[in-house]
Amino acid sequence: MQKTTFKFFRNNDKLLELYNELLLQLSDLPKLVVKKRKSYAKMVVFCNRRNFAYISLLENGEDFLDEGFKIVFSINSKISNVRIQTITEPHSGCFSHHTIIKEKCDIDEELTEWLKQSYVNAQ
Repeated sequence: MQKTTFKFFRNNDKLLELYNELLLQLSDLPKLVVKKRKSYAKMVVFCNRRNFAYISLLENGEDFLDEGFKIVFSINSKISNVRIQTITEPHSGCFSHHTIIKEKCDIDEELTEWLKQSYVNAQ
């Protein structure tokens, strides 16, 4: 998985460092599974029983940017926070939140709590 993940992050040490920090912050989640499959060509997927978060690279048209990545996670309520770029409602009462990670400080307790809430909701 590490080799596949490194390739996904375009052999970019900064992106891989951010990703590893995110994994470290979520290391206390039991049964956390990370998927990287051909069907998820542009994503890394976090799941327990169901998918609960998706990581994708930032894009500028057809080009990937090497400055960070987007995390999309779903919970049962809307989060009103400046860090959330977009909120969609793919199912009634389920809100997908999109946020950008560019620096290690972006992976903080607030983000970790949102992801943990998404993890619990996906059980």
